[in-house]
Amino acid sequence: MANQNSNRHDFSNKIVLVTVGTGALGSAITKAFLESNTTVISSYVNDMEIGQTQTG
Repeated sequence: MANQNSNRHDFSNKIVLVTVGTGALGSAITKAFLESNTTVISSYVNDMEIGQTQTG
């Protein structure tokens, strides 16, 4: 019997947004999407940038 979960979610020719895409987990997720012919938009904002935005 073929593995039914192998193509359960087909993201080929789709666009996905990966937040915190530069961390270890985000990078792995981004890589997996790219390997499946998915367009990936990856973002990251560090805590210092958030603090600067909120205070001024």
